[in-house]
Amino acid sequence: MTFVISALGGAKYDIHSTDGSNLLHLTAFTGDLKLTQMMADLGIDKHTRDIEGWLPVHYACYYGHTQVAKWWVMIFAVKFGNEPTVRFTFMIACVDLSV
Repeated sequence: MTFVISALGGAKYDIHSTDGSNLLHLTAFTGDLKLTQMMADLGIDKHTRDIEGWLPVHYACYYGHTQVAKWWVMIFAVKFGNEPTVRFTFMIACVDLSV
């Protein structure tokens, strides 16, 4: 995976690969929760989709990294409302991807 670093407004740097994924996709893929949290805290875009349309949470779910997936679910729950339907929707997405 080759990553390209470019300066953007909003975030100090946008670091992404040629398939559109960024460092959060990579940390979700590897299952490293601490590194995922650190990258998110540094301002790496949480909403970047790869060429397949996947967010980092999809990588965590698909590759079975439940701790990282649960962290992502809580991040989205805070952003979109901490209600059961939001949490349920993301958990169903994880179940669908891990089958």
